[in-house]
Amino acid sequence: MAEPSNSNSRLRQVLDIHTPMWMSMPGVVAVGLGEDCIKVYYADEQTLKATSIPDEIENLRVAKVVSGRFEAQ
Repeated sequence: MAEPSNSNSRLRQVLDIHTPMWMSMPGVVAVGLGEDCIKVYYADEQTLKATSIPDEIENLRVAKVVSGRFEAQ
């Protein structure tokens, strides 16, 4: 199995630091890693506009996705 790249390690590190704060924000339903960014998933467009998560954090891109709420199947 290939070792994670330094870029992925850095993304994971920053994600781990910020996840608790982001997940405590109303309307943020998930966070995760994209190929070259951190992804933040929102319940709706209104929540996305009302949240103060930046488009970039620690020189890493933050992609914002309106996904709706996730439900277990």
